[in-house]
Amino acid sequence: MKVLMLGVYDINGYSRGRILWKGLTANNVDVDLFLRTGRAKYFSIAKRLLKKDFDVVLVNGKLVLLTAWLLKWWHRKPVVFDVFISDYDTLVFDRKIVKEGSLKARLLWWSDKISCMLADRNFLDTQSHIEYFVRTFKSDPAKFSIIYIGSDDDVFTFQPMPKNTGTVVYFHGTFIPLHGMDVIVRAAKLLEDDKSITFHIVGKGQTYEPTRKLADELHVTSINWEPLLGLHELPKRMAKGDISLGNFGASEKAKMVITHKAFDTISCGRPLITVDTPAHREVFTHGKTAWLVPPNNPEALAEAIRTLAKDRKLRETIAENGHALFAEKYSTKEIGQALKGVLEATKDLRD
Repeated sequence: MKVLMLGVYDINGYSRGRILWKGLTANNVDVDLFLRTGRAKYFSIAKRLLKKDFDVVLVNGKLVLLTAWLLKWWHRKPVVFDVFISDYDTLVFDRKIVKEGSLKARLLWWSDKISCMLADRNFLDTQSHIEYFVRTFKSDPAKFSIIYIGSDDDVFTFQPMPKNTGTVVYFHGTFIPLHGMDVIVRAAKLLEDDKSITFHIVGKGQTYEPTRKLADELHVTSINWEPLLGLHELPKRMAKGDISLGNFGASEKAKMVITHKAFDTISCGRPLITVDTPAHREVFTHGKTAWLVPPNNPEALAEAIRTLAKDRKLRETIAENGHALFAEKYSTKEIGQALKGVLEATKDLRD
């Protein structure tokens, strides 16, 4: 089976695409990774599709999908779409960049719906996410598969637990709303009576300024802030932490996705605290492979941190179990094996 993998991203800067590509090659799949940027990128992709020297097309991005679909009359090969997110939900409800009910919102709704109709097969990162598409866009559930996000385990390698005198709570991210940064700040404030607990927060993004403003208003002194680092620097920072945090927002999107940082955490062998959602319950078991807390609840997060800070053995057990889970089901190779199965099942489809 030869897979033509198309996209308009930088493989070094886009973890999802890199993990899928590495995972397929680790499973001896012949992958032609064809990525283009610049003004003529879609023209270049169209020219590549005309060669017809492949068995299945794997695409990321709606315009790439549209290009592959428009030329399907020529190449006659099935098109598999890595949906990844709903633009409608992300921009209208999670990030609130587009006004609900506006023309742009309606266009986003239709673009999500139609894109999944164009592909022969779609995949998303959780069953919860698939159920959202079926419920919201009336998508055909038979056309969807689950391919979890995973982590690039060439980068986020296992790290021995540090020997800190206190407890360092670590977070990295781009400060998107579903991260619930206000929850982390408020939890840090609740824990300031325990001087042995400190926070190390790495990153910047949409909610960075209001997050820093909240920390200043609450006079939080236990957080060390650091700008977003390069990919290969993040595991070094995570290695210094005793506990790693996931996301804590209460949006619809927060309920149906599992972020890279959750898998990065268990790949590195750190105990994960994150929000209790249907998506996380698909992968994690509370108290065994992660510590799950209710959404948008600083008190619950503070109590979880306090519990793990006091019990080193519990931290180590959750970290060990989480890492074992990652190695068994969510490593780059395992993600690639799952995707290989989807592609093999799809490659013989014809119109």
